[in-house]
Amino acid sequence: KTRTYSDPGRKVINRIARQALRQEIEKRVNQLLDADDTAFTLHSNSSLAPSLLWQNSRIATVVKGSSIIHPQIQISALELLSSQQHQAICKRLMEWLNQHLEKNLSPIYLNANTLPQGPARGIVWQLRESLGSIPRSSAANEISSMKRSDRQALRNVGVRIQRESVIATNALKPAAIALRGMLFDIHHNRPSSPLPNAGQVSIRIENDLPIEYYEAIGYRPFGKIAIRVDIVERVASMAWKLSQLGAFSPPTELMNLIGGSTEDATEVLKRLGYSQQTNQDKIQFRRHRRSSGNSKRYSRYRKVKINPDSPFAKLA
Repeated sequence: KTRTYSDPGRKVINRIARQALRQEIEKRVNQLLDADDTAFTLHSNSSLAPSLLWQNSRIATVVKGSSIIHPQIQISALELLSSQQHQAICKRLMEWLNQHLEKNLSPIYLNANTLPQGPARGIVWQLRESLGSIPRSSAANEISSMKRSDRQALRNVGVRIQRESVIATNALKPAAIALRGMLFDIHHNRPSSPLPNAGQVSIRIENDLPIEYYEAIGYRPFGKIAIRVDIVERVASMAWKLSQLGAFSPPTELMNLIGGSTEDATEVLKRLGYSQQTNQDKIQFRRHRRSSGNSKRYSRYRKVKINPDSPFAKLA
């Protein structure tokens, strides 16, 4: 005879099973809350939404939060998980995620109150919005008004003002680049975008990716390729030294730095402020004179959308 749900024996069995499940869930929740940070990992390189793993099991997804650098986590509501347990798990996972981001993307999570008031704070705010690097022209006003103490304060926290860019140096490591890509995609409601290989200095521009994505991961767009911003600095420095003797042809070393074709090198040098000319069938480049802070070379990429609620909006 088939038993029905109303069978008293079945109800007893279900009650005992649910009680046992609750005890096991409470045990697992306590293990998660007490777990060392090394028990958690972030997985973001797949077609699925970025996930937090505990003991290699997917327990939460990372979703869009209040700003591009402040995502949130989302865990599935389980019938036998109490609201208090749900909140406790969310709190623990957010603590881990925040620490992970701050560790790998400092100083964009820096408390700006530790910096001198004025342009230094404005630059850090722009680095936050851009995830760690911006064209120098984007911060031209702030840079022109900086004191030596402002520059020193930025150097002390790992921010470098260079010929072509302002860079949070930690934000160019492979792990940081992966996180920058993840944050950009989450904030713009995009699936996971392809990342450059570790150590890759230039990548081809893909038509199905927004051009802003490349700058967000620390690669400056130049025509058909995007070059990692620290390599852009090396190219710009080498080209400037060569230009001191007059018109020059790009040497093999410069071509190798760019990691592209002659056409790519030509586009890069043009956008760095050099004009192309032909001398005895040789392609050469000569440096333009330009006034500081008025460059339009990165006008397509340089503007950072100002958050009116930011305490640094007036400085941007």
